[in-house]
Amino acid sequence: MTRAKVEWNSDEFFADLQDAIQDGLEDVGVSLADAYGDVLNRRASNKSNGGIPAPPGYPPAKDTGTLARSISYQMRLGSVSVGVSRNSPANQYALPLEYGTRNMAARPWLRPTLKKFRRKINRIFTRRVRSQMREWLD
Repeated sequence: MTRAKVEWNSDEFFADLQDAIQDGLEDVGVSLADAYGDVLNRRASNKSNGGIPAPPGYPPAKDTGTLARSISYQMRLGSVSVGVSRNSPANQYALPLEYGTRNMAARPWLRPTLKKFRRKINRIFTRRVRSQMREWLD
């Protein structure tokens, strides 16, 4: 009689899976920060005219580039945060641009970019988890 023995190390499997998820989160952070930067660098204001703002409802026009340069991501176990760096001078106007003020119409850039990016987030995680599963099954 032939016997086969199958052993399963769930602790190692879940540790590897957690690493794959963490790697996926970092991929998302880098990609989303890049996407925000691309959106913010797309439209330049014309300084020779005294600066022409973006039309209401569109992402803000680039003036000095401080906001785009201030985009960063921060990793924590199980999460990633992407946004304007805390110590950036752009913090003074990042959210007023996104939501508008009493005296200025919104020029949203965070929410629309994230909405467009959702499918890519799914692809990033799917690729990372599938890759890890293949390693375990091979």
